[in-house]
Amino acid sequence: MEKTNFKEGDVIAKKNDVVNNWYIVSKGSVIQKNEFVEIEIGVNSILGILEQDFFMCDYYAKGDCELINFPCKSDVDLRGFLEKEPRMRPLFLRSAVSQSHQQFEVYTDLEKKAGDFSSYIE
Repeated sequence: MEKTNFKEGDVIAKKNDVVNNWYIVSKGSVIQKNEFVEIEIGVNSILGILEQDFFMCDYYAKGDCELINFPCKSDVDLRGFLEKEPRMRPLFLRSAVSQSHQQFEVYTDLEKKAGDFSSYIE
């Protein structure tokens, strides 16, 4: 694992970039941005945990931040990492659940807005 520092607005990953590394936010926060919404991702969040082979969103530093990155291209890489770093297992579980919940809230809000818009048009 290696630490990388980013300044305000620095690009961490762009949509459609191949996922070669996952990043743990150790200081500061990151903006996850897609066509519809921007989400602030804070300390102990993991960039890449909800992705497949390609990043689904753009990720930018919000202010100064520090990320811990580690190679993770597949479930084999993740399994190897978690075997070597068992103390990280609870963080990964918590982050996956928390970030999934955050995504569901965003999609629920977007669904409500789409329904309101549809009702307005009708």
